[in-house]
Amino acid sequence: MAEKKEYWLYVQDTPVAVSREVYQAYYSGKRQEKTQTEKDARHGVVSYHALDRVGASGEEWAIDNNAPAVEDAAMHRILYEELHKCLDLLPDADLELLNAIYFEGLTERQFAARMGIHYMTVHNCKVRILHRLKKMMRL
Repeated sequence: MAEKKEYWLYVQDTPVAVSREVYQAYYSGKRQEKTQTEKDARHGVVSYHALDRVGASGEEWAIDNNAPAVEDAAMHRILYEELHKCLDLLPDADLELLNAIYFEGLTERQFAARMGIHYMTVHNCKVRILHRLKKMMRL
């Protein structure tokens, strides 16, 4: 008669009897973890936990790839300020047209109907204003 083999796992340094399935599942996971760690080492992958320091976790050091670059944010701010300076120099009628199209969401035809003028006049005015803004901003 074959003897039944016992399987043990250590939980907080205390041996615990487990079934064969539990034992195999546990060590299968351990083998997978070891294999992945070896692959990471071969490919130069560093975990965030390797960067842990007293008072700061490694995840806090990670770069946020979704955050805008500092240079881009600075350039955006400069262009924003320059645009507003140039907009202040435009006549009220030009500002009304730009505001209606770009901020109120009206189409050129809707704005033309509101003003009682032909839509091509609105289109030509918009093109002229944008061209003038571009020249004013030296783009």
